[in-house]
Amino acid sequence: MKGKQVKLSQRIGRRIKLAGFVLPITLVSCGNDDAALPGQTATPAVTVPGATAPAVPDTVASSSGSVAADDSCHVDITGDVTASFDSPGGFSNISYGPWVPNTSGTVMGIALDDTFFIMNCQGPDDQLVTISLGLDQHLPMAPATFPIRKADNIFGGYDSNPPVIQVSPYIGSGDFFWAVSADSVFTITEFDAEHIAGNFQFYVSEAKNDIVTDSLPAKTAVITGTFNLKNPN
Repeated sequence: MKGKQVKLSQRIGRRIKLAGFVLPITLVSCGNDDAALPGQTATPAVTVPGATAPAVPDTVASSSGSVAADDSCHVDITGDVTASFDSPGGFSNISYGPWVPNTSGTVMGIALDDTFFIMNCQGPDDQLVTISLGLDQHLPMAPATFPIRKADNIFGGYDSNPPVIQVSPYIGSGDFFWAVSADSVFTITEFDAEHIAGNFQFYVSEAKNDIVTDSLPAKTAVITGTFNLKNPN
């Protein structure tokens, strides 16, 4: 049992490292949609504050027309920064508390419940789009659409009333954070004990302001993607 706890801690440690300092901040079905973990029952529908039922078709193409393959995240970036890449699933790129088997309480100070969710879509040139939960937010295992409003502080985060889902994009070189700059959306179309699938569209820009600036206009971009990621546990 001790060995299992050490292994789990190592896995979570790797996930946190990939997410950086984001942690205080998830189309083809990969399995049975009605499946549930031992001791759990599948949740057919939920009402989440700040979320609505999916408002888009179950299959949504990214801007290039590509759809995420089985156990991957596909991302297209357009605007002042351009890129297109596929990111694999696995322990490094998808974490959800209720998916971790035979655990209770916390590991490394992290509660392994529905307040713990991180999804990383990684590109070949150090691009990283991290999607996670706001502080003290919950993510039930059910389809939903989450609106994401413009960031409101100089670091690209939120000083008050943070959205359920938060985005940390690292998509360009330079000295500036990137942040959500206009109303964006993250949609989960399928979510059960076996996988999570959906799509997103994020409007982002460099987080320049009166304090942090190089006197040049902020670069802007649109990040569009689809994902279909298996439970790696």
